[in-house]
Amino acid sequence: MLKSQIQKRSGRKDKPVILVVDDQLQNIELLEAYLVPQGYEIIKATNGKEALGKLSGNQIDLILLDVMMPSLNGYEVCSRLKADPSSCKIPVIFISALDDVKDKVKGLSAGGVDYISKPFESQEVLARVRTHLELRNLQIQLERSNEMLKNEIKERKLRQSIIEHLSYHDQLTEIYNRRFFVEELRRLDTERQLPISIIMADIDRLKYVNDKFGHNLGDRLIINASKIIKDSCREEDIVARWGGDEFIALLPKTSEEDVSEVINRIRKACNSNKTVGKIKISISLGFSTKNEPGTSIEEIIKQADKNMYDDKARLKNDTEFKL
Repeated sequence: MLKSQIQKRSGRKDKPVILVVDDQLQNIELLEAYLVPQGYEIIKATNGKEALGKLSGNQIDLILLDVMMPSLNGYEVCSRLKADPSSCKIPVIFISALDDVKDKVKGLSAGGVDYISKPFESQEVLARVRTHLELRNLQIQLERSNEMLKNEIKERKLRQSIIEHLSYHDQLTEIYNRRFFVEELRRLDTERQLPISIIMADIDRLKYVNDKFGHNLGDRLIINASKIIKDSCREEDIVARWGGDEFIALLPKTSEEDVSEVINRIRKACNSNKTVGKIKISISLGFSTKNEPGTSIEEIIKQADKNMYDDKARLKNDTEFKL
């Protein structure tokens, strides 16, 4: 059961790998005699430096580490293992003739997960090896589950962001839609951030363009008109598509004088040879400003819409539709 679990989580077909480190070869051979029949693969090292070198290129599942070794003792080896991100999670069991409490505490403080005193018994070694391999396997499964959960949360947030974007933006123009505009307008009106100005805009003769040149060109006209209006407004202003060929802009804390400047920028942009295909962009505009709390926002929109249609009346005197 343990073998299959470790193989599954590691993606390997080989056996669980245990690194045995001891400067006494007979101790290594004895441990090997216990472990190999249980289905473990053994990698041997007779000193600390060799043990650290064995980590490179090998996927180690557990380390059995002697304490008393020349040059680099077991405590130092373990400390180095735990300081390296690539090996810090490998469980280390100390096996040593030093069985004083302070020696065991020192081993655990260095990062070891267990401590077996020499001379060791086969059943004790096998039980502790099995326990810590199982714990490591559970830890890996938990880490994997946490990573999957993080990815799932990230994907959910991304999907939610996409849903929110789609629910608040017009699909054709990518500017805000009517729903978002109304919500923001109500919020600002409730907060009484006066004065509030509204601009209504309508593309002139869009039906004529659709009928004569097709809806693809009409859509391009709508997109370009939305860009002109948005680019002419300020960053804090909210521009939305109100309906087919109508747009609306919300300008918080904006006086009539300031909104007139925005209107002029839109007109100037339309007159700067802005064309879609051979069609010159023409937009009718009207605005209204709420200065007093008693005025309803519906009245402001209605007045801006009326002013926009008054502006559109100029088309009746425009006998030539310039192409």
